[in-house]
Amino acid sequence: MSRRTPPFQPNEIVSTLVHHEVAFVIIGGIAAVLQGVPYTTFDFDIVYSRSDLAGPKLLRTRFGRLDVLGELDGKTTWESLLEHSVELPFGANRVRVLSLATLIAVKERLGRDKDKAALPLLRATLERQRR
Repeated sequence: MSRRTPPFQPNEIVSTLVHHEVAFVIIGGIAAVLQGVPYTTFDFDIVYSRSDLAGPKLLRTRFGRLDVLGELDGKTTWESLLEHSVELPFGANRVRVLSLATLIAVKERLGRDKDKAALPLLRATLERQRR
């Protein structure tokens, strides 16, 4: 019997994290979407304060996939991301989101195929916002 992927409910993920007082910064596709990038994503990526949880977790929750990372690229921690994040509304909550300029820099540095594919859209949105 195959396991069905639960419907993606990012508002529920955020509400659960906020309710449990997890300190986190949203990264990846959701960070882009929250800043106006017309992008589709089906998972939720965060970097969290290691004082709250231990180790990276790639979770399949009842609200959808949630990637919980202790660091972004092997060295960039939650603490170092705070100064490169903005606070934005997310449903009934306010959350920290990696800035679009920093998200672009990270994707350029990582250089994975999926990152390279997203870069033109991210750059165009940032340019539009700056005008």
